[in-house]
Amino acid sequence: MLRGFATVNYWAADLPAANSWYAELLGLEPYFERPGYYEFRVGRLRARTRACRRPLRP
Repeated sequence: MLRGFATVNYWAADLPAANSWYAELLGLEPYFERPGYYEFRVGRLRARTRACRRPLRP
């Protein structure tokens, strides 16, 4: 049974601006940061929202 999304990735040309926007929207600071990547954990299922400069490679 599908209960929702576990991960959502967003690509952003201006990563610092995207981080600020998502932090304000979600009312959270990033859970994890590294150059070119921010991760926010949202909700009781610990869903992840990621803002990245470019697509992540598997």
